[in-house]
Amino acid sequence: MEVKVIKNIEIVSIDDKNDRKLYEYLPWWVESINKEKKMLQTTEESLLSELLVATFAVSSETGDVVAAAGIVNARNKHNTEIVWNNKKVIEIGSNFVSPDFRNQGIGRRLVERRLELCKERGWIPVSVTTNPAMLRIFSKFNAVPMDGIEEYKKLREDLCLCAVVSCDCSFCPLHPQAGWIFL
Repeated sequence: MEVKVIKNIEIVSIDDKNDRKLYEYLPWWVESINKEKKMLQTTEESLLSELLVATFAVSSETGDVVAAAGIVNARNKHNTEIVWNNKKVIEIGSNFVSPDFRNQGIGRRLVERRLELCKERGWIPVSVTTNPAMLRIFSKFNAVPMDGIEEYKKLREDLCLCAVVSCDCSFCPLHPQAGWIFL
């Protein structure tokens, strides 16, 4: 577990599934995901099954989780991990920030920390979202949409799970402006 202090908020990255803090913070994260209208519902077990690293923003004053985000394996429709250019592809997913803590740079710092971890580990980070707040953050980190770029066509197709899960295709990597890669 690594901790960074930012404006009375600690950014905590956990990659050890035996870390007790993960299980202390996890219920808040699952509840936050399940409140989102366009997200697939999840459980702690489901989230943990693919989780590589969890990143939380925690209030230094109260110890409460105020934001969460993760890094998970990118999988194709055959449920196998995606490797592109001989590197593991991961999804950095969306941020879940409590309303009282929005617009304070916490989401940006969660993305920044996850991208640092990807660089350290040699992973290729991607995201599948059309969330305007996330897209504004991504633009600050040189993310590019994969739409219309031949080099990323196969990767986008591999990331599409529409054939195996019921989804809103506006969040499909084949939808324009939904599939992003960080260079």
